[in-house]
Amino acid sequence: MNYLNRERRHALAAEYVLGTLRGPARERFRKLMMRHEALARTTWYWERQLNSLTTSLPGQTPSEHVWQNIAGRTIDLDRTANVPASKASTKPGWWLWGGLAATFFIAALLLWTRLPSPQEVTPSQIAVVNNEQSAPLWLIEVVNDQLIVKATGNIENRNARDYELWVIPEDGTAPVSLGVIPQSGIWQRPLHPLIVKNAVKALAVSLEDKGGSRTGSPAEVLFTTTLASL
Repeated sequence: MNYLNRERRHALAAEYVLGTLRGPARERFRKLMMRHEALARTTWYWERQLNSLTTSLPGQTPSEHVWQNIAGRTIDLDRTANVPASKASTKPGWWLWGGLAATFFIAALLLWTRLPSPQEVTPSQIAVVNNEQSAPLWLIEVVNDQLIVKATGNIENRNARDYELWVIPEDGTAPVSLGVIPQSGIWQRPLHPLIVKNAVKALAVSLEDKGGSRTGSPAEVLFTTTLASL
């Protein structure tokens, strides 16, 4: 099986993050992620996609009668400990766990069927800017004709300084600024012609004075990364 096939790679990564990929298949996929950067990047992408769904759900406080029902059925479970196995299955407590398992399965299935296909949601290229401890700082995505930069919570906040993103051209010419990127939140710009032409050797992030480079060149390059095709 070709695990690097685009369709299969995204399907497996989404299942892995959702938790429906289980047993030996899950362990095998975990080992493959360690060997293939494309799988690791795709999985990280789906983690961000699926985790963002939870933030959009409003919090709900269960009513008092819900807690009372749960408590009552939990007590039923405790009572079955002294009941022969042939009779225990008739106790309501066992139906609670079966019902919960079925509920979680149906919820996962509904969520999966609502997910758009890889062609609809995934970028064509992606890059991750990591720090020295390999913690992700920015996720950079090429989506259609846009460059999207998403900041993570691992970024060291510099109130008096700015981080600036640069393209390192493949032909060895001087770096080209893409602009100051956020220390939190999301930044989006039209694609630079060098990215459109696939003439980028690397991307770099520099630390600059407030407002960006004063000279047109990076002052202090902190991180570099490469764009990888998905």
